[in-house]
Amino acid sequence: MIIGRDSQSVSPVVIGVTVNPSTVTAGLSFSVDFSGMNLTDQTFFDVRFRAPESSIDQEVSNWQLGTSATHTLPAGTPLGPWTFTGVRAHRDESDHTGIFTPVATVLTVD
Repeated sequence: MIIGRDSQSVSPVVIGVTVNPSTVTAGLSFSVDFSGMNLTDQTFFDVRFRAPESSIDQEVSNWQLGTSATHTLPAGTPLGPWTFTGVRAHRDESDHTGIFTPVATVLTVD
């Protein structure tokens, strides 16, 4: 225990991303779990992902609040592998200044 330092002063760090199921049909749901250090149910997660057959990352701020959540894949989402390429964890909803942690987790849309 470090005296004089509360858990809110320690930056959240993502070390893993898990999607379940890893293959999903457009219109259905999947869950995403983030693991790491100093993550809470009040941690916001910004994500970078790459669409199938693209070489450009897209970024979504405040994509998820909390370490585990369910997302519905919109109908019409292009088929193929969508790769999460980075995650940024933060406690302040409006603070998007931190660095992205590189990840390589794939969600396949069928």
